[in-house]
Amino acid sequence: MWQNRDNLITGMTASGDFPGGSFNGFINGGTAYTQEDGRDVLYISDGDLWKYTVESSGNNASDRFEKIGTGTIGEQGPAAYDPERQLFVKIRGSSFVVWDVSRASESNAGIGFVPSDLSGRFNFADLLNYGMDFDPIRQRFILWGGYGDVWQLLPPADSNLSSGWQLSSLSVSGELLPNRGSGGFTGVLGKWKYVPSYDVFIGVLNGVDGDIWVYKPTQWQPQKNLNSDNQAPVVTLINVSNNEIVTGSKTVTISAADNQSIDNVALYADGLLIGTASSSPYQIEFDSTTLRNGFTSLHAEATDLQGNRGESPYLRVNIANIIPEDTSPPQIRILSPLMSESVSGVYIIHLAVKDDVGIDRQSVSVNGDVICTDMLEGGTCQWDTSQHIAGEYIVAASVWDYFGNKTETSTVVNVVGSAGNYAPAITLTSPEHQVGYGAGEVLTISAEVEDVDSDSVMVDFYAGVTRLATVTQAPYQYHWQPGTEGIYHIRAIARDSDGNSTGSNVAIISSGIATVTMQEGMLGYVGMQDAYIDAYFQGSNTSQRTELKDQESSIYKNRMLLRFPIFRSEGDGSLMAPR
Repeated sequence: MWQNRDNLITGMTASGDFPGGSFNGFINGGTAYTQEDGRDVLYISDGDLWKYTVESSGNNASDRFEKIGTGTIGEQGPAAYDPERQLFVKIRGSSFVVWDVSRASESNAGIGFVPSDLSGRFNFADLLNYGMDFDPIRQRFILWGGYGDVWQLLPPADSNLSSGWQLSSLSVSGELLPNRGSGGFTGVLGKWKYVPSYDVFIGVLNGVDGDIWVYKPTQWQPQKNLNSDNQAPVVTLINVSNNEIVTGSKTVTISAADNQSIDNVALYADGLLIGTASSSPYQIEFDSTTLRNGFTSLHAEATDLQGNRGESPYLRVNIANIIPEDTSPPQIRILSPLMSESVSGVYIIHLAVKDDVGIDRQSVSVNGDVICTDMLEGGTCQWDTSQHIAGEYIVAASVWDYFGNKTETSTVVNVVGSAGNYAPAITLTSPEHQVGYGAGEVLTISAEVEDVDSDSVMVDFYAGVTRLATVTQAPYQYHWQPGTEGIYHIRAIARDSDGNSTGSNVAIISSGIATVTMQEGMLGYVGMQDAYIDAYFQGSNTSQRTELKDQESSIYKNRMLLRFPIFRSEGDGSLMAPR
């Protein structure tokens, strides 16, 4: 089963980039798949190194994307990952680059190297055309360039990754050896993969003929019994028809037949698990009210006792439940600035909004003049107070839901500061945005502060509108244990001795909640799914609209979305590929 993972953009900041910088794209990039703590992980190199983690196959909103290494935009070449040594290696033109993933950070620099070839036969000028993958049984990287020879790359024995790498040719045999020829060859690249269940490497050579070659290493150790049953069950949805209109609950009957015995049957809607059954007749309750109205793809999967899996044809049904008109207004709070707070410089205004259906739009005004309308997640608005004379100002915020219900709130602040008197700059560095903490877990709140004209700066740490602590000198850090489970907006305000203050970015975290999601289930978006075209709406969910909403006149319009189809695991891990 394929799933479309739209959530590479879960790591996007309010400026439309990612933490640590812009993502350069996949041209000349490389990827490597592994599993860590039972989760699917994809390492991506676009010059820098990124980590994409699938927290749950049924909840794409919980996917995480983070920068774990830095570098320069590289040349053509694939990549592979050694999970034991935690080394991500990529071919870069006529040389290699390696990252030590155990030292993951935004400043973790990739290390270039050229391995030694004692035979003197390897053509490094042709390296950019090679394919590469990791052999976990023999702990080595295997390279193939389309000819009869296969090469192994061994890492250094010590921790110095810039030298000590060795490249050597492996003995090969066969009645017929591959020969890529001289014409029309664009490179093996990513078309060279290790298959752990059979302990072989599979490569594709010719883009037209589709020549597929299999390399079996010495001391071959297949993990799968090649003589066992490999016949998949035959699965059919009995009482579901294509384009059927579904309302309320429906008992779905599934037929599953196998040459031996069925272990279990599962029903899926748009790739999300609805339910399972382990005995015939296979019947699963489908509650359509938990999904949004519109077309949904239903299919069933059956697994036999040997682990073979079969799936039914996909049928499209039209969910058409009656949605009662919403008359409840949304909720809104101004998290910063606080009432009577003194502000200066470029000040970040933060809002917290919530609605039982969904937020349509928000706006912020100062003394009646609107300064922000195109607002993203968390209601962030930049206010340049230097455009106003010192004095008292009314900051007002408004929010509308999809049914036109509106709520307003306001606070009064004092604009202070003068020419040559600069406000401090502050960045909240911990906790990370959208990270979950266990019940009773103590989290560290910290901030970095710069002030060009004041030696005395204090930092107030807040959870929502509640001040947690005031730290009067660096390092600006506070350890906090939330008293109750829930979602918290963590932020900081820096105040200098001249009366200037600046608010930090906001980190939304959860305490005592198993899963934190970006859209579904968070801030009132219960049971709703993302419905985006070519722009990412970080602050609103558009799936309750009768038409898909595009973001007009915005710098985020047509911003690149990166999608990852994930092939459902057949027992040896999921296969992930960018598109």
